[in-house]
Amino acid sequence: MDIIKISSPGGFSLEYIDLLHKSNIFECPSKTHELTIEQCLRLAKNRLVLIEESFELKKKQNDPKHSIDWRYDEFKNQIDLRIEKSNDDLLRKSNQ
Repeated sequence: MDIIKISSPGGFSLEYIDLLHKSNIFECPSKTHELTIEQCLRLAKNRLVLIEESFELKKKQNDPKHSIDWRYDEFKNQIDLRIEKSNDDLLRKSNQ
């Protein structure tokens, strides 16, 4: 997942992942007051950012090319591991 920027009510920028790791009430980046996670996420701009990110993620998961690429990479890794194991076995047998 890409880095998702969330805005505080005062206009300061926060990363979504950092927001999730904070306690429910935390100090605003402006250091002048405290905020709750809910206050940040309720802002219309932040809701829109999260909806867009969710849409992009679903779009990517449903994309046949992405699915094929992922499966291809998985099969390629399995084949590479088998080749490596076969090479190790051959070396072991030749050294005996």
